[in-house]
Amino acid sequence: MHTPSRIRLLLGLGNPGEKYAQTRHNAGYLALQRLAEVHGWTFKQDKRFLGQVAKGQIDGVTIYLVLPETYMNESGRSLRKALDFFKLSVEEVLVVLDDIHLPFGTLRLRKQGGTGGHNGLKSIQAHLGSDAYLRLRVGIGQQKGDDLTKHVLGRFSREESEELGLSLDRAAKLIERIVQGEPLSQVMNEVNRKMSQEKIDNKNSSSDVLGDC
Repeated sequence: MHTPSRIRLLLGLGNPGEKYAQTRHNAGYLALQRLAEVHGWTFKQDKRFLGQVAKGQIDGVTIYLVLPETYMNESGRSLRKALDFFKLSVEEVLVVLDDIHLPFGTLRLRKQGGTGGHNGLKSIQAHLGSDAYLRLRVGIGQQKGDDLTKHVLGRFSREESEELGLSLDRAAKLIERIVQGEPLSQVMNEVNRKMSQEKIDNKNSSSDVLGDC
């Protein structure tokens, strides 16, 4: 038996294929790939879940990492299939995704909320009928006046890659703490307090992403 309050399923949002590898919109993919790399876990394609799946344990807790290959705007299909198969609840899910509203490289942890215009979250909430799932946002920023689709589907610069690497390491450690059962309120306060100290450009209000985004 497992404890329902513990996170058991991690979903990383992104688009499949070499065309989208190492793009900003794939920050969710990259975070889970970093976590798997740290622990020596291997992703394998599994058609049952319309994506790639890795299985591992942290402090005796079995977790599943899922990278949907449905393209971003159909991510909810993969999550729904995984939840049904493993007989898990929405409260046992952590979704990791990119966020243009956060400064590059920063992290933010939320229990629930709206989609912020993110097509991956739109699909998830359509298929789950709920927004009561934990989400970890990885900031990818956006320069004022940039074309949104071009920005999120663009590859990281050398400088961004260095900063992102540190952020992915922090995300992996943060996920470990959550899976280990550390009080969520404590983790959220710590992570979000650090983020609030950053200077955020509130003028970055564009959020709609089209097509494969």
